[in-house]
Amino acid sequence: MGFGFLSRLPVGAAGVAIVIAVSASTGSYAIAGSASAVYALFAAILAPVWARIMDRKGQNGVLFRNGLVQFFLYALLAALCHFEANTIPILLSCAAIGFFSLDVGSVVRSRWVFIHPEESKQRTAFMFESAVDEAVFALAPILVTTIAVLQTPYALVLVAMGPLLGWVGLSILAAPRPSEPCGDAPNASTQRLLSKSFISLLAVFVAMGGMLGSIEVVLVASAMEIDMPVNAGFALAGWATGSGLTALFLGMHLSKLRAEVLSILGIAVMTLFTLLLSGNLSLMWQITFCFFAGAGAAPAISSGFSLATRLVPSARVTEALALTSTGLGLGTVAGASSGGFVAEYFSFTQAYYLSVGFGLLAGVISWFNGTLQSES
Repeated sequence: MGFGFLSRLPVGAAGVAIVIAVSASTGSYAIAGSASAVYALFAAILAPVWARIMDRKGQNGVLFRNGLVQFFLYALLAALCHFEANTIPILLSCAAIGFFSLDVGSVVRSRWVFIHPEESKQRTAFMFESAVDEAVFALAPILVTTIAVLQTPYALVLVAMGPLLGWVGLSILAAPRPSEPCGDAPNASTQRLLSKSFISLLAVFVAMGGMLGSIEVVLVASAMEIDMPVNAGFALAGWATGSGLTALFLGMHLSKLRAEVLSILGIAVMTLFTLLLSGNLSLMWQITFCFFAGAGAAPAISSGFSLATRLVPSARVTEALALTSTGLGLGTVAGASSGGFVAEYFSFTQAYYLSVGFGLLAGVISWFNGTLQSES
């Protein structure tokens, strides 16, 4: 599963790399933001479609073809930025990159499901994957911004190594098919996916995404207000560290709890410490509370993925995991935009309350989801 780390480079760094390269090429942050948004929109829409294709046809061929296509598309965008091309070709290239994007997290997690049918082992594996996710989100932007110092298009070339080495590597690893789901269910498309429980689980992921997206914006905005943007970096690093360490060192023990219980507990921990962030805190207390809030994030998200695999037919696991990731991403967009609006036009305290509101919503829906499953 080592290729899974490389495969996640686009998830952690594509948006940053696009903004850096396009803004340097066009001189416009508006165009750069639009380019990143176009990429994110197409990726969010198409990722579940590709996941469904992999469920039906197998992962190997899709990973190999899309990995090569992604590499050339990133190289094309880097060339367009280097030669300061017009806006339209740049936007079209970003759309194409998003079109061929894969949710590699769902691909790797579906392999864990295939390897370990036992739910407790799956949850342990998902905890490990959460730790990998946090490591990528922490390290990838640093790598990209460091490479961009040499020349901004190089940032896109670095991101392109993810699909070239990671996706193609996963497909080569799956050539003997020891860890790849079979993808040979001809009736996969007719098997029910959107049950009431799964729809409510998607709502939980959207609400959690809203919480994560809003808290990130509020932390950055409050730090910018006092001309100390680095404070936001330390606070967010504390969140990622808490999430990663919890997944890495406590994952095996926490996975013994029922997924429904673990989800509610994780959301409760996130919500409680986010509420504590609303006070007038020193940087050290901010980092501390972010660390403990992050400690709730990994169990909440990994248990949600575990529930997703249990609520859908085995022939559609990759698609289900991709849909939950898409829900998390769409929620993050909604949370970031609403959090920025509240922070600008009301107050930072109220913006923190917005994040808490997203957390409470996620907790209520998660409890309702558990009730639905106990009745079924």
